[in-house]
Amino acid sequence: MHLNYSGKKKRHTRKHLVAVNQNKKVLVLSQAREGKLHDKKFHDEEKLIGSIPVEIPIEVDSGFQGIQNQYENIRIPHKKPKGGELTQQQKTENRTLSQSRVVCENAFAGVKRYGAVNQIYRNRKDDFDDKLMLTATGLWNLYLMAA
Repeated sequence: MHLNYSGKKKRHTRKHLVAVNQNKKVLVLSQAREGKLHDKKFHDEEKLIGSIPVEIPIEVDSGFQGIQNQYENIRIPHKKPKGGELTQQQKTENRTLSQSRVVCENAFAGVKRYGAVNQIYRNRKDDFDDKLMLTATGLWNLYLMAA
């Protein structure tokens, strides 16, 4: 059985959940899990959001669809209704959320500048990819402090 095989990416993958602040600093890094695991199920098993105060808004992508029913401080893009269209206001809200979330995506790109976490991991040491990701995240945070 291939737990790490992602049919979407057509290869073996591992994924992390990450929380980033508005300054692109990585605040939370989960342990790696199998790549075919959905983001929401990953969160439900790890419970990363539960410890964040309600006053802090949490912006997530559409991979977390359904999480807005569990927490009140979640900002998630509106989904187009089946056979319908989004209203102009919903489109504007999605665009605003996307502009805010791009900071998170830029942080991921910064961490992945360190080639070891960006390339296909071929070694067989258990959980060594977690150590690589933790090191790259630490280096990224140091880079941000120096800049």
